[in-house]
Amino acid sequence: MTNKKGFTLVELLVVIGIIGVLATISVASLQSAQKRARDTKRIAVVKGMSTMIEGEDAGSPGTAIVCAAGAACGDLVDTTTVTGPSTLADAGFKGAVDPQAPTDVCTAASVKACKYAISTSTGAAEPKTNDYQICFFLEAGGAGLQWGMNSIVTGGAFTKGCK
Repeated sequence: MTNKKGFTLVELLVVIGIIGVLATISVASLQSAQKRARDTKRIAVVKGMSTMIEGEDAGSPGTAIVCAAGAACGDLVDTTTVTGPSTLADAGFKGAVDPQAPTDVCTAASVKACKYAISTSTGAAEPKTNDYQICFFLEAGGAGLQWGMNSIVTGGAFTKGCK
């Protein structure tokens, strides 16, 4: 009778299988955590933009929000095109970009990450400091919001969907 030390092939395969399952679970967890982190940043950015607009409205109620070339903003335009009032453009609208740097501007029908978009609270052109919505997409949801399109409207209230 020989006394061999070591593991059998079956034992090694079982251990490798267990390691594979654990690796799969950890990668899935990491991806979920990354989505939640990006959503947290999105919520913070649009809340900051809303706070800037509300601050501007406190000093000059009903001021038109102006986009590129000094024209009134259209319906659901990229927030980085905001040029006025200057306090909004200077305070960070230009740098307010989605963490995934998408190329498409958000619309009511967006189903993936998109550039933040601004319009009136009804989705029309020519938003003002006392009538606006900023649309954004959440990958996982958070802060009481669900996955998908959401918006922050006049007064800093978050709502599901985008008009």
